[in-house]
Amino acid sequence: MPMIRTLCRRTHDLRRALRQLPRGETRRPSELAGTAAERPPSRAAANANGHTWHHIDRQLFDLTKSGVSGILPDYESDMPAFKSVLSDQQIWVTIAFIKTSWPKEIRSWQEQVNQNAR
Repeated sequence: MPMIRTLCRRTHDLRRALRQLPRGETRRPSELAGTAAERPPSRAAANANGHTWHHIDRQLFDLTKSGVSGILPDYESDMPAFKSVLSDQQIWVTIAFIKTSWPKEIRSWQEQVNQNAR
């Protein structure tokens, strides 16, 4: 999934964001002062180390399609909208691909949350 990795890396590459901190800086990018344009962005990992799996599939789809600002206009985020880049089918494929990085226990938990949301 090279295309997905390239598109997602801009928002979710935490290692790159941390390398952008001044030498000796120990704070997280999200703790730095300034607007999102002035600081390295907070980049939540989409794997089991992040919080992506806490969301139901519909939320993941809406966040990917519309970006965070499309869902929460007053929330400052670097997550862009992909509605002009990815089709709905490609967004669902992306979500399925992300889930392959989650351990079985997390996938099971997230599927149960999805079922309860229906």
